[in-house]
Amino acid sequence: MIFPITKININDNSGAILAQCIKILEKSKPKIAGIVADLLVISIKKYTINIKAKKIKPLTKGLNKLKGDKESRIRGLISWTVFKLKRFGNYYINSTNNSILILDRQNAPWATRIYGPVFKEIDKIKTNKAYSLGRHFI
Repeated sequence: MIFPITKININDNSGAILAQCIKILEKSKPKIAGIVADLLVISIKKYTINIKAKKIKPLTKGLNKLKGDKESRIRGLISWTVFKLKRFGNYYINSTNNSILILDRQNAPWATRIYGPVFKEIDKIKTNKAYSLGRHFI
């Protein structure tokens, strides 16, 4: 489960490494915390040096500002959680860490590659591109 003010790893090649959850936008279940396939508002806390080489203008505009500024708040999609996720057939699946993908305003991923496996619950949301970028599906 991901609560507000949780620090989260980013598992795509957008150049960001660490983010902090500010707010949970769309919840798949009526709970306080976010689980897989929920949308978040995040703030980038740590990123690589070569992010200025990327041609993604909205991302670089937000990351060049001071950390925690309103301009640097962007959307994220939860891709992995440590919390056990129940599936059909009464079995549970979880990950070793919490991780997200960075999205643009149209809920499409900024990155061109996703590291690691992708949970099948991400396919249930409106954007299928995030699901199609993954190589391994769980």
